[in-house]
Amino acid sequence: MENEPPISTAVLSSTNEPSPSQCPACHVMIRPSDYFCFNCGKEIQEKPRVTSLLTQIVLYIGCLLLPPLGIIWGVRYLRYKGRQSKIIGIIAIVLTIISLVVSIVIAKNFFDNLSKAVNEQYSKQLGF
Repeated sequence: MENEPPISTAVLSSTNEPSPSQCPACHVMIRPSDYFCFNCGKEIQEKPRVTSLLTQIVLYIGCLLLPPLGIIWGVRYLRYKGRQSKIIGIIAIVLTIISLVVSIVIAKNFFDNLSKAVNEQYSKQLGF
């Protein structure tokens, strides 16, 4: 028994569970799969974006109906790693730009027609 080597930590840590690490802010032990420290709330790693079909549909409808916000949402998707997130972000920004252009054209036509109608009524009132 005296000649036996001490149990190394490598043997103890060779289980299938990932080894815990420490929070950089409060130094509490955390799991590698954690996104936030459960003690202090510091963000440990970036939470992945949801790229399900339903989320994409809601995002695209939001980009069409609320154009300025679509740019912000698209940029957020562009910041995340992963090809799918980047494609979703580009589509969101393109839909937002298309929606903005269409909205501007419709508003310009509306105000042109309104101005024309007001000028015609004004001319009739004055007898021109």
